[in-house]
Amino acid sequence: MAFQDQRISDVQTFFGMIVGVLGIVIAVASIATFFTSRSKAKNQAEESARQWMQDHAPDVADKLEKTYIEPIEARLAEAEQKINSMVESVTDKHDRISQILEHAQDAIQKGDGAQISNSDKDALDEAAKATKVKPREQWTYTDWLIAATQAYFKGDFIEVAEASNRAAQSSDATQKQAAESLVAKGLALSLAGCPEEALATYDAVEARFGGAAELVLREQVAKAQGNRGFTHLTLAKKAGQTAQGVEQAQGLLMTALADVEAALGVQPDDPIQLGNKAYALFLLGRNAEAEAPLRRALELGGEEARKNELDDAKIHPLPQDDAFVALVNRIWDEVQVAKKAGGDA
Repeated sequence: MAFQDQRISDVQTFFGMIVGVLGIVIAVASIATFFTSRSKAKNQAEESARQWMQDHAPDVADKLEKTYIEPIEARLAEAEQKINSMVESVTDKHDRISQILEHAQDAIQKGDGAQISNSDKDALDEAAKATKVKPREQWTYTDWLIAATQAYFKGDFIEVAEASNRAAQSSDATQKQAAESLVAKGLALSLAGCPEEALATYDAVEARFGGAAELVLREQVAKAQGNRGFTHLTLAKKAGQTAQGVEQAQGLLMTALADVEAALGVQPDDPIQLGNKAYALFLLGRNAEAEAPLRRALELGGEEARKNELDDAKIHPLPQDDAFVALVNRIWDEVQVAKKAGGDA
């Protein structure tokens, strides 16, 4: 009985072992099946996703473009337009200021009473405000030129002279700009009633640039020489208003004539210097010699040249000035007749 029970027990144990092994086998098979199924499922999912993307790619791309790309492109285009507008605005302002400065520099060098429109004045004032926020030791040539121009249109010629001098000394100024600024300084001093200081400035231009080979610098030297000649001429007229100053006036007129002829050596067709030569010759009593340069001045300079000559005759007037005015008007009439005849022909 015991033996039988033992055999039954052994059988049960053996059966249990078999069940256990079968369980392990089933478990392993299940795991293998799981991973195999998972792999297949993953592959199927990837294939399905790939197929879906292929089928719906145009729609997805269109949606992405409308949702994200188009708004971004629109913002970029808007930003680019704003930047371009800003650049154009800055460029327009720069060009406008450059034109104002060029006009003023030319006017200062000629000694003209230049006018400025309200809109140009506002643009100049705006540029001046932008300049004044910087310390003066950091000002550039353009900054000083803006200050000189603003002072010129305000009629403050002492400030014009000071700002022009600082412009000439600026480290970023070209040789041409430095020469132009010094010539402008000289004229501003003349307009301010400081002829001796003006003469010293013109001497400085000739000393600094007189040996230059560049035409633009030689032209500035010629302007300085011509302006110096005119300053000597006006001083001669002032001296000639008294009997004691007649001899001094003759010397000043000879100096003026030499300066003007030196200027004409570089700019032979400058109507201003031709007119100054004619006037100096006339005041020296060389009336016949004065006619040719005066005629040429009126032919080249037109009404402006005629006005300049008549205005010059009013400076420290002398008895000879009435005869000079008559000569100007006679030659002017002759020039107009010749011009009309040439046009009719």
